[in-house]
Amino acid sequence: MKNKLIILIILIACNHTLYAKEFIPYKENRMSIEKKLSCSIAASVKFNVPIDVLLAISSIENGNIDTISKNNNNTYDYGVMQINSDYIKDLNNKYNLNLKYQDFLQDDCFSFEVAAFKIKEHIKNDSGDLLTRIAMYHSKTYKFNEIYKQKLIYYCKYWSDYLNDKGYKLYLFSEI
Repeated sequence: MKNKLIILIILIACNHTLYAKEFIPYKENRMSIEKKLSCSIAASVKFNVPIDVLLAISSIENGNIDTISKNNNNTYDYGVMQINSDYIKDLNNKYNLNLKYQDFLQDDCFSFEVAAFKIKEHIKNDSGDLLTRIAMYHSKTYKFNEIYKQKLIYYCKYWSDYLNDKGYKLYLFSEI
């Protein structure tokens, strides 16, 4: 039993290492849980996206307020919700905006709002089951989408339990 547990821990560690991003140095600057909850609730209501999904993505992405992560494809992810540089360019072009990466490195709810908007776009415009469309937040590539879906399941359950324990009323996505 002990050997199986050690092997499981090693496999989990290796799995996380394989998909880890190269991090650019930053100072520790975590967003408080209260702020994450507040931002998630506001973005959830504004864009009609489940709050546990937003919180799950914030846990998976694991960004700090001022995190800048370099990806293997030479793009960058920014802030708490790790908004990708290509997505920022797409938003600027599609909606004639002037967003800069610094906009995502603030202690405010902007990253959560953009993340909720992006999730809503995937839910409305992509194909597949709901979980597959939500996992498009991370990747449209089947292999990486499947991995992200498993993480979503785990963290959505975690946050759903957390919110229920704290007395929040959660609604099924179909009820929103």
